[in-house]
Formats: sequence, structure tokens, C-alpha cells
Amino acid sequence: MSSRSQPVILNSLMLIDSHAHLDFYNDHPTERDQVLVRAFEAGVRTILAIGIGVIIIGIVFAIVRRSRGIERDTGFSSYEAPPPGPTPPGPPPPGPGATS
Repeated sequence: MSSRSQPVILNSLMLIDSHAHLDFYNDHPTERDQVLVRAFEAGVRTILAIGIGVIIIGIVFAIVRRSRGIERDTGFSSYEAPPPGPTPPGPPPPGPGATS
């Protein structure tokens, strides 16, 4: 018996890139497209494009709109959150005769 491990057959796997900052690829006009082509040729089926911050979220949305196999995940870093303040008031209490 050989001590070599058996080759992995990628065709039977569904590879997902779960954290890709596709907005980083801007040095050359086709750089992002080349990265995506290489990923899909290597067997990646879905890419989760991460967007953090208002400007980057817009870039990520544009990438997702024109590309198949790419989903988006967007949010804000804690340093971008508004400062803590008073809790906003809730809805007013029901008036007389209100039913629940």
C-alpha cells in the first residue's frame, strides 16, 4: 500500500469562498474579473463578497448585480457605529378603548 494520500476529487465538492473582499481588486481594470475567473475555474461555486462601510457596500452591490455566483454580506465595523445615546422612545401607549 502506498503512503501517498489519495487525490481529492473537487468535482464532487461545492466550494464556497465565504469571505472575499472583491473591492480590493482595483489596480487594473480587469483584475477583479481575472480573480473571479480563476476562482470559478478552480471549482468555487459561490463567493460571499464582504462589504464594510457605506462606500464599499455600494461597490459590492455593483459587483453582485453584474456577476453570477456572487452573494453579498454587508455591515458596519464597530468603529463606524454612532455613539451611544438615549434609547429612542417606543410607540405611544394605546389610547382609551384600544383593543389588543
